[in-house]
Formats: sequence, structure tokens, C-alpha cells
Amino acid sequence: MKRLIIIGVYLSVQSIWAQSVSSSSYSQFGLGSFYETDFGSIPSTAGSGIALSSKNFINNLNPASLSEMSRNDFFFELGGNAYQTIAKDFQSESKRNNVQFSHVSLGFPLGKKSGFSLALMPYTNTRFQINKYEMDIGNSDESYLYYYNNTGGISKMEASFGKRQTDKWSWGVTCSLLFGNIETNDIYQISNSVSTFSTSGNYHGFQFKLGSQWRINQKLTIGNTIQFPTQMKAAKYRSISSTDSSETTEILTNENENVAKFYFPLSTGTGLQYEVKKDWNFTLDYSRSFWDYSSNNSSYGQFKAQDIVAMGLTYQKTEPNRNSWHLTYSAGLKYDSGYLLVNNQPIRNYALSIGLGIPLERTKTKLNITYSYGIKGTVENNLIRENYHKIGINLSYNAFWFAKRKYD
Repeated sequence: MKRLIIIGVYLSVQSIWAQSVSSSSYSQFGLGSFYETDFGSIPSTAGSGIALSSKNFINNLNPASLSEMSRNDFFFELGGNAYQTIAKDFQSESKRNNVQFSHVSLGFPLGKKSGFSLALMPYTNTRFQINKYEMDIGNSDESYLYYYNNTGGISKMEASFGKRQTDKWSWGVTCSLLFGNIETNDIYQISNSVSTFSTSGNYHGFQFKLGSQWRINQKLTIGNTIQFPTQMKAAKYRSISSTDSSETTEILTNENENVAKFYFPLSTGTGLQYEVKKDWNFTLDYSRSFWDYSSNNSSYGQFKAQDIVAMGLTYQKTEPNRNSWHLTYSAGLKYDSGYLLVNNQPIRNYALSIGLGIPLERTKTKLNITYSYGIKGTVENNLIRENYHKIGINLSYNAFWFAKRKYD
């Protein structure tokens, strides 16, 4: 909590425009802020899509969707996001600019009724910094300068398999390796004396997700997922040094601390996809993450159960037409209750999005462009509200593979 108040006050004395710095002040909590799913058209429907198939793109929300890949399809996806975040406290604001890699993935069918995908993506991000913030020392006339930065995050490599068991029911499983390093530096400067407290943690763990999809009829599909709790193991090292005008003294070097294990919680999700009318599709997702049962400790806040509701509407003309590009138009809304209570305030997130899917050379390959606007946090109780603009671009390349040559 103390650091977040410092950040809020810091915004009142200096406006920054920083490259490659996390978009969120809240990335310092836990193992960082989570990246959003940006596969295919999912970001343009505010992240809803648990019940969508993988006929036109890789749907990583539900591994059961992979069973719907066409027999001769081969998918390759690459994406990225650009953010502008306006962070406000009770009396000022600052702007940050950030460009982030989203994901790289590939997917292909395994026979007529099953499919496989492999993806690499960032999972959390902890990059944030404070430069030269002046603080008073007790009741004296003296002061010291405070610097803070943390860098790193957790990455995810996931392998997914989906199978169509019957004409109406599919199931799937995702196995993920989580790994990463997070480094934190607290620096205090008094006159010519500088004290540095450095911490480095290497984390790793395995994550498992099960998914299913039920095709109730031609218009309605229901999807379900369950992501099991993940224990992140860590090797953490700490060092303390002091520097004055003449020399540097290492007070403590690479002490291996006993690190409390961090847990990503049990998460469940349910979604539906409904064909409202010809060429119009509606998606609605609800997910809950049980952070309140995760056994995580935080010095700056309290973990709480997280509820996310997302909905989207998509229009794509399905009738073949040589003169039509078959553009896909999408829009969505999302409410995220947040998983943190900071100073008894929940860090909620509201977002809306619009998107356009542009087919390339009249094939299944698409360039997806999404714009999102969101509000995260609050200015109450000395906290920070973040208004953010996000532009996401991803290329969902679909090649026609595995077909036998025919000769006349």
C-alpha cells in the first residue's frame, strides 16, 4: 500500500511518457498484472469466446474448440498490442506509452475429429518504475530521494489438444509451463550515500486446463472450462549494498531466502455462442477465479474472488460472393471485479471494444484489428484510476495443408 501511495503522490509532481514500461501501476502486486487473451477475433468481443470453435482461428480459451479444425487447415498466429494509459490520482495525471508482444502460436488437425495447438505468450508483467521521488525524514528538515523499479514477469508455453467425441460433444486439455524472473530494486539516496535493496526471483510451475463444448443445436453452443490451481515454485535471492562518495560496501550478497509459494487459483468458466439471426453471432462468458482460497500473502493488499463477465456481437456475411471481402465486424463489453482489495477498495476494470477482421486475398487468413477503451482502479483512498486505450493487431494465417495431389 505504501508504494502505491508513493506512486500516486509522484504523479502530482511529474508527468512521464515512458517507453517499455508496464501500462498498470498495479503490476507490482503478486506476480504482476495479467495479459489479456488476444487470439483471433477474441479481443474484439471483449475476451468472450469460450463456446467459439477453432474453424477460422486458434481459440485458446477452450481446448475443446480445436476439434472443429478443418482437415486441411494449418494455422499460424502472431500478435501484439499498443497501449496508452492515463493514470490519475486525486489531483493530477500522467501518460504512459507501451508496446507489448501478445503471442505466437500454431495449430493443425490430427485426423478428422481432433486438433492440436502450441503457443508461447507472456502471462504476467511486473515492469514499473519511480524516479527521484523526494520524501521527508521524520520531523527534521532533511529529506531523501527514493527510486523504485521492478522488471520481468511470467511467460507461458502451452500445448492444447481437442477431440470431438460425438456429433454434439467435444472435450480438450491444455498443459502449460509457466516460467519467469522478477527483479525488484528499492534505492534510497541521502546526500552522497545510496542504499540499494535488490531482490531477484526465478519462478516456475505447471498449469492444467480442461474444456468441453456442447452443440445444443445449429444455433446454440455452450462451453465450459476449469483451470486447476497452480503452485509456483521459486528460488529467490536478495542483496543489500551501500555506496558513498568513496566506496561501495556489500552488506548482504545473494542470500537465498525462504520464499512463500505463490498460487494461481482454481478458475472456472462458462460461455455460450448463439446465432441471433443469419450472419449475426452473440457470445457471453462468465468466469470466476477463487483468489480468496489461493493462500497467497500480500503486504500491500488482500486477494479476493474475481468475477469476469464479457459479451460480444459479431457480424460476418456467410454467403459466398466474389465481390465481397467478407469483413468481420465485432464489438464487446467486459466487467472485471478484480482480484485485489487495496486499502479496502476493489480494483475493478470496465472495458469496451470494437474490431475489424480483414481477409487477405479472399482466403481464410485474416488481419484482426481491435480498439479497446477501459477504466481500471479508483482515485478513492489515495489510489490510482487508469484510463487506457489499446490497439491490438494480430495475423491469423490459415494455409491449406495435408491435401493429396490429384492428376488428370
